[in-house]
Amino acid sequence: MLPDWWAGEEYCYLTTAGRRTGCPHEVELWFALYDGRVYIVSGGGDRADWVKNLRVDPSVTIRVGSASREATAKVLGNREYHPARQNLAAKYSGWREGEALPGWAKRGMLIELSPV
Repeated sequence: MLPDWWAGEEYCYLTTAGRRTGCPHEVELWFALYDGRVYIVSGGGDRADWVKNLRVDPSVTIRVGSASREATAKVLGNREYHPARQNLAAKYSGWREGEALPGWAKRGMLIELSPV
């Protein structure tokens, strides 16, 4: 179970294991919660090193503030509709029901982080 206060925080910090070295790599990302999971978008798709890392090893750590959770990452893709895209757009672009999603929220590669 994720703490409710996470939803109001601006950034999360995702730590992946380097695909070549195994060393931890942390990145700061926008995020949104939906149905007990954390969702992030990679605007760079598969070009982002952190995406390459989690494709090799989906075991990640997600940190918000001083609270961390171990999670399993799953790449959902960049064309797949998911309600979490609306949560991301509302949080970071002021999106409202009935409006078109901003391009980044509509086309970005969506990644789901499920706490273990």
